[in-house]
Amino acid sequence: MATKSHINNLPDEVLVKVFELLPKRDILSSVTLVCTRWNNLSKDRVIWDSIYVNETASMQDVYDWIAVAPKLKYFTAENRNDADRILVRLSKQCKELKSLRILNCWGSHVNWTVHSEPLCNIVTRCKSLENIHFHNIKFNSCKFFELLAKTVNNKRQRKLKRVTYLGPITSKQFSTYLRASRKYECDNSASFGKVNKMFNLSDILRVLDNRPGINIDAFVAEIWRNLDNNGNADPNVLLNELKNRF
Repeated sequence: MATKSHINNLPDEVLVKVFELLPKRDILSSVTLVCTRWNNLSKDRVIWDSIYVNETASMQDVYDWIAVAPKLKYFTAENRNDADRILVRLSKQCKELKSLRILNCWGSHVNWTVHSEPLCNIVTRCKSLENIHFHNIKFNSCKFFELLAKTVNNKRQRKLKRVTYLGPITSKQFSTYLRASRKYECDNSASFGKVNKMFNLSDILRVLDNRPGINIDAFVAEIWRNLDNNGNADPNVLLNELKNRF
């Protein structure tokens, strides 16, 4: 009892710092049950500013953590098979999310592919999003990239901050992004490619603007062919060649 009284004499901000060091599971299963004060402090936004989950956390644990973290800023999921359900919860309950990392995850326990709708809802509902990092996940959605171009870096709206996307993209998805970028007059400072070969979106859009009738799909396919074959052409040289070819 003496120890408990001593701890309770600590200021709120100190207790919050202590709770911040505890595993999320322990906070909800133990700290919240001690007393009303601890229960209230355990829900402080500082504690729930960031959440990391891997395969050891149950789905119910993840649901519970998201439920008490409406001000969540940073979320990472790794080595899980429920990315679809996690994204649905995040888009509904964590509208202030700034950073999303989904690493080595399946959409569900029966399907590797992450569905389009939860991905799109993340983009449209989480309007403070600044960073998206996907690694070793599969998704076929072109709509996701259209929405990125429409609602992120949009000169007409300026409602969202610039978003950095790091992850997989197919030639079809990039063609969709290009079309939307032109349609919605997006900030064109993005780049894409591989570590040793990066194409600037502004350079690509400049070529397209100078060739109004160009076949975007065929144009992008040539760029992709060079990347997939580990071609060593300089991006600017390749774009000049393609500009003359198309």
